[in-house]
Amino acid sequence: MNNVANNVANNAIILGSSVALRDMIRSNLKSAGFKVLESSASGKAVLETLSDASVSCQLLFCDVQVDGMQCRNFLAEIRKMPDFSSMMIVLLAADLEQEEAEACLGFGIAGIIKKPCNSGSISSVLQSTYQRLKSFNGNFKALFLYTAAAFFDSLGRHRAAIQSYEQSLVEYDSAAVHFDLARVYLARHNKTKALEHFAKAEQSSSTFKPLVVKLLSQYQAINGEDSSIPSAALKTFAMPLDHFGRGFYNSQRIQKAMIVGGSHQERTSVKTFLGILGVQNVLLKESAEDALKILQDSDFDLTIMWLKFQGSDAVRLTKVLREIYSNVEMKILVIVSQSETKEMAQVIEAGADGYFVPPFVVDKFCQRLHRCMLLDDITRLCAPALNSTKASFCMFEVGNYALGKTLGLSAVEKNPSCSVSELFLAINMNTT
Repeated sequence: MNNVANNVANNAIILGSSVALRDMIRSNLKSAGFKVLESSASGKAVLETLSDASVSCQLLFCDVQVDGMQCRNFLAEIRKMPDFSSMMIVLLAADLEQEEAEACLGFGIAGIIKKPCNSGSISSVLQSTYQRLKSFNGNFKALFLYTAAAFFDSLGRHRAAIQSYEQSLVEYDSAAVHFDLARVYLARHNKTKALEHFAKAEQSSSTFKPLVVKLLSQYQAINGEDSSIPSAALKTFAMPLDHFGRGFYNSQRIQKAMIVGGSHQERTSVKTFLGILGVQNVLLKESAEDALKILQDSDFDLTIMWLKFQGSDAVRLTKVLREIYSNVEMKILVIVSQSETKEMAQVIEAGADGYFVPPFVVDKFCQRLHRCMLLDDITRLCAPALNSTKASFCMFEVGNYALGKTLGLSAVEKNPSCSVSELFLAINMNTT
């Protein structure tokens, strides 16, 4: 292994419950040019060592299993020490220890090694961590935020990853971080944001260009995109489900869904329909309060809710969700009875993407969900008048042409670049 510690102070401490693991790390650190000051299973012993004013330490390998205390509490004590507020800390954590690992991220983690590990993985993380610090021009905070983002990214927690990547960019503008951020936005189907950050990555370093081309090509192949947007968007929006086939839903468009409200039997029916479409990760909640506890802390691609349900209604819940998820990040489908359809304009304008009127027939439900998911294309045409446009569609569908026309003209006022002819062509195609 290359001498990572070359030309810098190179003292290290190892904290871990396993003697074999500590010996493996010690061997790697010695090869990298580090001097190991201490190798211990006790967090309190390490804290005593670091409290000695004469001790200089630049690197800590820390197992989340710390004897005698929680790892997060151990790290909190270290960061209180002025001399070690920015010390490089590499965390070792197994899959079942992710909750504790996440709690430790707030104290500044430079790298994470997944257990069980071997000499190769230890060497690789050690080298990449110091190379990344160098690429960030020695900005420790940017490195710590990037590590947190990569952790959330690896778990598929895209919103948390995006937040940490963006915070890292505030600390230091890096082409690599722009690329990773763009990749996550692409996974969230926010192609506008993805292209913005891909462009910044390419501007900073030409080495990213072939990677960008490859990722975009893969994305377009998976999602069957037509590059002639927005003119093709109107035609795409009106296509029947059979044109795409049910394989459309087996892509990564819907990985996780939430169903809120309705009776137990109704929620189970909707879950069964989603299962037929290939969506297996579906949670069922009776109340808005229970649903929000989960929706606020995890990433969902689709929420299906009834117009009225325990503790809230679709208008209020949709407004709350739109503060967390954009129209691109998550779709909202509202289930209404035939007598409630006239109330849908308000729900759509709050940010819902579509509605479904029972009875629960699988083909009918699939067609409605399909159109709901395709609103990404209409977004390109109508934003920022998207919600008024969708509400206009909705009113035309239920026969309320007067309100449909009013809402349609309101959408044009919000976005003059969307002409009346384009808008009403979309409405007419949507109701055929």
